Amino acid sequence: MKRNILITIIFFALFFTFFLFKLPHNRKEAAERKANFFDMSFNGRIIEISTNRGLSKVKLNNMSRYIYINNSRNYSLTPYSLGDYLSDGMTIYKHAFSDTLFIENRSSNTTVFFIIGNINLNSK
Repeated sequence: MKRNILITIIFFALFFTFFLFKLPHNRKEAAERKANFFDMSFNGRIIEISTNRGLSKVKLNNMSRYIYINNSRNYSLTPYSLGDYLSDGMTIYKHAFSDTLFIENRSSNTTVFFIIGNINLNSK
């Protein structure tokens, strides 16, 4: 009985220690990713995209690394969420030190934009 209690305490101590060191690292990573996104400039066609919990991971035809884009919404579009709107073949571009992401949809011959960091553009 004492052995089971000791094993349980050790397990919870290790579990707590893991999260104690892991969470600040994730926050630091998120802050660095946000700063890097603001500084970077890119222009290319989307060849791969995945979205998880509002964070879009995008690979362009002319870049070897992924771009991580936080969620944004533009309520004048359908779908209004950035992660749902993006798809393979669309062209996206962004100027350095700008929070505006432009998306060119060749199938419908339109160019739209999302303000990254402003979650509710054109909110109703």
